Amino acid sequence: MRFYSLFALATAMVAAMCPEPEMKAQSPIDIPRIVNPTPNTNNVTISFTNLANGVVENDHGETVKVFWDGGKDSKLVLNGVEYHSVQFHFHHPSEHTVCGNTYPFEMHMVHRTTDGKYGVVGVIFEIGGDDNLFLNQVWPSIGLLGGPGTNVTASGVNGAALKFSSDTEFYRYPGSLTTP
Repeated sequence: MRFYSLFALATAMVAAMCPEPEMKAQSPIDIPRIVNPTPNTNNVTISFTNLANGVVENDHGETVKVFWDGGKDSKLVLNGVEYHSVQFHFHHPSEHTVCGNTYPFEMHMVHRTTDGKYGVVGVIFEIGGDDNLFLNQVWPSIGLLGGPGTNVTASGVNGAALKFSSDTEFYRYPGSLTTP
């Protein structure tokens, strides 16, 4: 199965968790047809240093998390606020939808400021003809996982393979974490 990235969602968390249904900033959301992705006018930057190791964990047998700092100088900057990589994890199918359409796969890259605020970049994938170089670095380690609570090391994960650039368009909204 081959995946390519469709678009990214850049979200600054308003709280660590929003379990209350009446809260207005719940994630995930359906992005309606009337909303277009906004061009990145340098208010979102994502940079990763070349190589970093990660620990791949089978979290409770339901979610695969990769604890990965993205490299020493890696960061996400949203509106001038700097966030550092903590982990990324996967959802199958996608949590977010666009015009009610679900996608095969979604990756959430979780970042945190030094004072504990979260910023998450979600990347939705479609099945396509090209391999995704970033995911190809992680798949072999996932295949080595045992049961719930086990972990393995993913060596030399190159974040630059994600190819976020200044012309990457984003959907942005204030949201909440969906996985504790």
